[in-house]
Amino acid sequence: MGLPEPRWEQVGGTDRRAGGLRLTNGRMAAMETTFCVLLDGPVTTNGRVQRTARTLSQFGHVWIYTWGGGPADSELFDDGITVVPVAPRPFGPIRKFLALHRRYDRLSEAALASGRDYSVVWANDYPTLWSALRIADATSARVVYDSHEIWLETVNQFFPRDVPLLKRLVFSAIITACRAIGDREEPRMAARADAIVTASESYVEVLSRRFHGASVSVVLNTPALSPPMTSDRIQRELGLTDDTRTVLYQGIMNAGRGLHQLVESAAYLSGAVRLVMIGDGMLLPSLRRLVADHDLDQRVSFVGLVPQAELHEWTSSSDIGVLILEPINLSKRLASANKIFEYMAAGVPILATDLPENRRVISACDCGWLISEDTPEEIAAAISRILADPEEMKRRGRNGRQWAERRYNWGVESQSVVDVIERLVQDRKGSA
Repeated sequence: MGLPEPRWEQVGGTDRRAGGLRLTNGRMAAMETTFCVLLDGPVTTNGRVQRTARTLSQFGHVWIYTWGGGPADSELFDDGITVVPVAPRPFGPIRKFLALHRRYDRLSEAALASGRDYSVVWANDYPTLWSALRIADATSARVVYDSHEIWLETVNQFFPRDVPLLKRLVFSAIITACRAIGDREEPRMAARADAIVTASESYVEVLSRRFHGASVSVVLNTPALSPPMTSDRIQRELGLTDDTRTVLYQGIMNAGRGLHQLVESAAYLSGAVRLVMIGDGMLLPSLRRLVADHDLDQRVSFVGLVPQAELHEWTSSSDIGVLILEPINLSKRLASANKIFEYMAAGVPILATDLPENRRVISACDCGWLISEDTPEEIAAAISRILADPEEMKRRGRNGRQWAERRYNWGVESQSVVDVIERLVQDRKGSA
């Protein structure tokens, strides 16, 4: 399969405010537009929203209304993007579980209190869509529904699984009720959106069916392209010897990512091999306990969160990038994880579970290996086989980097965002 030529040019360096994009095909229309972006959490942990906001700012000013957040959010951006943290409030049981679509209504209250006349409201995931429609009703803005996941399928990820039977039954009833209400409300609200985008080809098929044949387009979670680099960041930070091989997981530490199996796999690795875990999340305390209980502190290292601007350097210093997805719901089974593309951009070969979107990219690009079993023993055996063939690791890592340069980067993917915005802004001007 041949590699398409790049359509965009990356500008800027590795500074945290860099990573802007410049069109090289001359299609950017000169139009002044205002954007309202809604997010149910801080911007610092959401690379997709950061990249989308920078692309939108090519058209006009962007206001990002976030649930919580703080000064670090605003420090991500130059002039042209303003982050407005909205003070969170406690959720009662009804709003928390049975009225999810109105859970973050303070976002719309804050956006409307500003008195601004927005051109486009960009709703990130199901919990912000109701607020986006409320803003649109008041301002005649167009609405984009960006469904990062099949969100209602992810509800079971919010509940622990290792609990007594009675609690499991209660949790199951809550999950069923949440999904039933959402399955009624989401299609109604999506029908009022002016454009729908999502994060994988597989999601398109599911959401189009759920929304009664609605048109859904893809914007993959690809990173802004950074220059290739040779790095020893992990070795320096962790004080590892030069002959230590490193296996990297980066990302949120929550259910459905095979993290306990991955940590346990370290017990079956021989020689100088270190599993490095970058990120944070609800599972981190239990993962630390697992390391302590199995005496794996010399095999597993937890780095914590690292700034987005430094992530490429950390990733480039690893030998293998790992993504173990468990199909605990439809969203997880059909996910197209951003870390796949981040590993490719760093020239790191990938070990991933054999699920549809992993297979779509890794098989086509010949940039890693797929495994069908996610037991600790199988994961360790696959890692050992990969490390035993360094030349093949280099070849597949190079393949990944080539595909990242030509296809799987934000410069290419953001063209879909540009296409959507150009159409909606022109439609709004035409109806004014």
